Amino acid sequence: ELKGKAFLLHFVGHGSKDGIHILNFSEENLVSWKELAGLICQFPEKVQQQLLLNLSCCFGLNVIKVLNYLNDETVFFGALGSNREITPQEAKKLNTKFYKKMLNGQTVNRIIDNINQEFGEDLFYGITSFGYRTIMSAVGNQHTARTTEP
Repeated sequence: ELKGKAFLLHFVGHGSKDGIHILNFSEENLVSWKELAGLICQFPEKVQQQLLLNLSCCFGLNVIKVLNYLNDETVFFGALGSNREITPQEAKKLNTKFYKKMLNGQTVNRIIDNINQEFGEDLFYGITSFGYRTIMSAVGNQHTARTTEP
């Protein structure tokens, strides 16, 4: 039984809007968001529904794009990351604060707000899979309505 349990998968590396760059024996490879989607799907379903992805890399919030390649909206609960380039120092400081606050019992939403206040800018974001799908559905419906109007 996994009720009340949460799982966090943390990636550290170089990121881009297209994927995350992984160093493999001194060779850097891009793992696209589509490829990462395939890997996450291999996790047990009960874990997936309670999985939060934290990407400590430039444009890490783009990991939410894995949902564009999947039909199941519960592959992971949500994602945390930045929407811009970040320095290794920023990533280290941000995650040190994140994990300390989490261990002190703060909610993820409150942690994100506190970290952004401490940095003095909106650097760290979080979105749920359900929230992303809802936004994309609304955007798609608006686009469809605009293109089908006489």
